[in-house]
This record gives sequence, C-alpha cells and structure tokens, in this order.
Amino acid sequence: CKWSESYSGPHRVYFCQGISLLIDLLSKGSNRLLEIGPGAVDNIIMASPGSGDASMRKRLICFALLILMILAAISMTQGTVNALRYSQDFQWSPTVLFWRHTNPYQYFLEGNVGELMLSQYPNYSHLLYIVLWPFALLQWHDAKLAWAITNIAMALGSMFLLFRYCRPTTHQMILISALFMMGTPFRNALGNGQSSLFVLAAILILWRSTLGYQVRKSLMGAIALALSATKYSFAPPFLVALVLRKDWRIIAGAMSIYAVAILFFAINVRGNPLDVALQPLLVAERSVSPGEADLYS
Repeated sequence: CKWSESYSGPHRVYFCQGISLLIDLLSKGSNRLLEIGPGAVDNIIMASPGSGDASMRKRLICFALLILMILAAISMTQGTVNALRYSQDFQWSPTVLFWRHTNPYQYFLEGNVGELMLSQYPNYSHLLYIVLWPFALLQWHDAKLAWAITNIAMALGSMFLLFRYCRPTTHQMILISALFMMGTPFRNALGNGQSSLFVLAAILILWRSTLGYQVRKSLMGAIALALSATKYSFAPPFLVALVLRKDWRIIAGAMSIYAVAILFFAINVRGNPLDVALQPLLVAERSVSPGEADLYS
C-alpha cells in the first residue's frame, strides 16, 4: 500500500482493501490454513465484521490476487534473467569434468580451478553429478536455460504435491504460490542456479512416500531420500526423522542407491571407491566458508 501512495486512483483503494482482506483471511485461518474446507473462504468473507457487500469483497480479493500473480510472474522472470546471466552455483562444470572421466573432487583438491567455472566448486555428493548428465551434453548457455526451466518445474511440482495433500481453496493456492514465487529465496535459488528447489521437490516426494507403507512408496521414498542427500548439509534431519519412524526400507534403499552411485563414480574416474567416498567432505572443508557449514560437513 505504501508503494501505491503516489497514485490516488480507485485501483489503489481496491488493491489495499484486497490485501487487507487477504491478511484478514490468513489471520482467521492461520491455525488451520491448509486444512479448512473449500467453502471456508466465502464463509470468512461473509462473517467478517463490516463486510458490506460480499460480492464486492470477493472482487477486491480477486483483484489483489491478480496483482500478486503479476508480481510473482515478474519475480520469476527476473530470476530466469539472472539465471541466464549468472548461475554461478550450478554444478555444470564439475559434471562436465566427471563425464570426461576426470574426478572433479580430485581436480579441485590438487589446486586446479581452470575447468571449474565461477563458484562451481564440487562440494556436492556423487549422485548429483550422475543425475545432471543430460545438462553436461549442452553448451553452457543452453544448460543454464534448461536448469532454470527445471527449477521452475520443480517449484511448481512442489506446490502441486502440497496442495494435493492439504486441499486448500483456490484463493489460498494462488496466494501461497504467489508469495512463494515473489520471495527472495525462490528468486535467488533460480538466479544463482542452486539445487535448493531440486532438493525441496525430493524432500516433498519423500514426505509423501512416508504416508503409506507399500513397496512402491518405499522405493519412491528411497530414491527421493538419495536425491535430497545430494546436498548433504540439508538431508540429515530428515534421515533422523526416518530413523525415529523406523522406516528402514527407505533408509536401506537410499543407502543402496548411494553405494551404487559411489561405485559408478569411482569406476568412471578410475579411482578408489573408499577415497572417492570421502572427497566431497574434503572439498567442502576448503571451499565453504567457516561457520555453520563446518557443522554441516
């Protein structure tokens, strides 16, 4: 609303009133925001003090949501532009090295940086460089675009998984999606070419797979846990949760996937599997700033 103070037209009033109604909706439903039924939005609108004309209030909310959707589209566009310009954290060059049968970990540990672009230090797990193989087939500019599109797809898929389980109303889905995509974390992850959105999608698939105990879901959970652990500073709390839940099939499956990934990595770079297994931590010790990252490592 402060942004629109310089404009005195009616749309400013509509936007401010619509945002106020959305805040009112969130505050009234904050305890059960993702649990209330499909008709709850209309009920809250009708029950709000001084609501006046309910249809006008609905129009105000729709107008505010439209503005938020436009801002979300602007944020996503800016993130994509930044991705094409930077993507400094995208692990493309280590992946290219790996598929050229060069160990990116050993390459970095020996003091070489010529083939490692920007800040693409190989401090991720072995499985990531196997999964990113299709991007290694592309030129740098094309790979950045493809990874940005993949990140957007991962973000949309993550929201779909949440909404499919929580069953929010249409207004809530639009509001949450817009706020998520307007956020600096989303835009930075997209623009810097980070793997955060990839890991988020894997964690949500893991969460969905723990809702049942069928073999198919256990396999899906094992794959998701292994993929989420590619950023090994992020996955350990979820592994602890699985231990407490005694989801041994998922844990055993993920460990098996990792064992195969390390073995394949070692064979591809003609290295000792035991040495190769520890090299990501050695790289992180040198490439990541001191602080919490040391605890993660």
